[in-house]
Amino acid sequence: MAGDSNGDNDDVSDRLAGDSSSPLPSSERVEELASAGAAFFRRVLQARAASHRLMKKLLPAFLLLLAGLAHSLRADTTVVINEIMYHPATNEPALEWVEFRNQNSVAVDISGWTVTNAIQFAFPPGTIVRGGDFLVLAIAPATLMAATGLTNVYGPFTGQLPNGGATIELRNINGRLMDSVSYGVEGDWPVGPDGSGVSLAKFDRNSASGPPANWASSEQMGGTPGMDNFPLLGVVFSESKLARIDQPWKFDASGSDLGAVWREAGFDDSAWAAGPALFYNGTVIAGEVRPIPTLFNTGVGTNGSALPVSARDPHYLLTVSAQNPTNPPVAAIVMVNNAGWLANDTASSWIGAVSSGNVNINPGNYFFQTKFSLAGFDSSSAQVNLNVAVDNDLTNVFLNGAATGVAFSGFNGFSSTFTLTNGFVDGTNTLEFQTVNQPGPGTNPGGFRALVNGTALAILTNTFLRPGPTTYYFRTSFSFTGDVATTVLRLHPQVADGAVFYLNGSRFRPTTCSRAPTCLRWKSIRRARARMAWCSERNCWRCLSPRHPSLWPSTNWRRRPTRFSGWNCSTTARTRST
Repeated sequence: MAGDSNGDNDDVSDRLAGDSSSPLPSSERVEELASAGAAFFRRVLQARAASHRLMKKLLPAFLLLLAGLAHSLRADTTVVINEIMYHPATNEPALEWVEFRNQNSVAVDISGWTVTNAIQFAFPPGTIVRGGDFLVLAIAPATLMAATGLTNVYGPFTGQLPNGGATIELRNINGRLMDSVSYGVEGDWPVGPDGSGVSLAKFDRNSASGPPANWASSEQMGGTPGMDNFPLLGVVFSESKLARIDQPWKFDASGSDLGAVWREAGFDDSAWAAGPALFYNGTVIAGEVRPIPTLFNTGVGTNGSALPVSARDPHYLLTVSAQNPTNPPVAAIVMVNNAGWLANDTASSWIGAVSSGNVNINPGNYFFQTKFSLAGFDSSSAQVNLNVAVDNDLTNVFLNGAATGVAFSGFNGFSSTFTLTNGFVDGTNTLEFQTVNQPGPGTNPGGFRALVNGTALAILTNTFLRPGPTTYYFRTSFSFTGDVATTVLRLHPQVADGAVFYLNGSRFRPTTCSRAPTCLRWKSIRRARARMAWCSERNCWRCLSPRHPSLWPSTNWRRRPTRFSGWNCSTTARTRST
């Protein structure tokens, strides 16, 4: 008997594999081998079938797992809970409401659907929610409609939305649970909706309703019933300034009480005095942080454009030059960069004692000096940023004759940013960059390059007001011709000690706040809502949430201050792209 050729004790597999060491079998043996081969292949097929059956059993469980994961991220129903006002700041018994949203692009008939658990309501026949639209259910529909201008609010529901948390369920006509949320005030649930005046709003309207991470405090006071919770989410804005901080204003400093007529859009203020902001009395240093316009990069002209090679740089003097010790001070020369240097571009170029970075220059010191003015700026607020490249070494930078300790070596890229924050003086300031070209061996080019920019507080105390009156009146106007439905209008005021603002005759009513940003932000997105808050900590008014769509194609900001010591403002419009 022939032995197993590969040691696996399987003569059948060896013969099927064509083991040439085995003798040719008889006809009976052939039949036996054929039968064994068929059995072998049957076993293979049976194993594959078993594996397939196992996969069929595991696949539903696997898909169920994926569905569970997806459910935590996305809702799996058509109409979902989208916003909840469970603890209004005022009139709580009448201003509770729940908003639903149709996630489909087609209308959904929810006639006979019910809201259950904490509150109860059955939607009447003919209740249709259009694709992508909202439906609001209120405890007192008439009260909510009067407060917001909404129409077609459903209700009243029975029960109440507890302040400490509860479950709201939405069931279809067959009683199937379509959506639910168990909101609260503990754990990851936002606490703002619990009495501060904002609602509990789904941050991503397509997310599932269950996880607390999918909910946030509404962006607007009173919530956004019947409209997008966060209409600016993901929006790209273009920004334009409508009124500069130092633009002219009309003003009245007579001390007389002008009543209410002065703030109307059609009021004739032609007899009022005029002047640019800031308005002030007493000693006031205030204004707006602006770029220092007399700082320039190397190798550019007064308009900021790159100079041609061999041109003299009007902003940088070569005050010490080992190449020509008797010639300085002289304007530095714009150079062709060496192949190993950071290449010239439109923002800056290399400068030096010669016009080419491909020729040798004498080793030794090369000092580059530039001057800039802080006239009209508060010098104590100035900040100058430097990025440099040099062949070979920058050993120090002097500001007004004082060493700053800034040093750098390297020519194939700019240094990190060096920032100077002190040592500035009123009027003309001097920066001197002291560089060294080290001796060979080999080729020995040399040059210097810098990016220089800075900011300071532009002093804008432009118009003096006589002391005495407790109330001053100011008016200005600006034109706006964009789409008010996609525009955010922001006011950036500087005021001490207090103010009341009007827009086209409508007053922004002040409340109090413990902390607020340093700007007023007025929104007119669909139905606008407005409310002002004075923040004594930041000395500013903030628009918390507008309630009147007062932005006209031609608009006016009005302001009536008290206990006055300084005032100015600027306005900016940001328009979203659609």
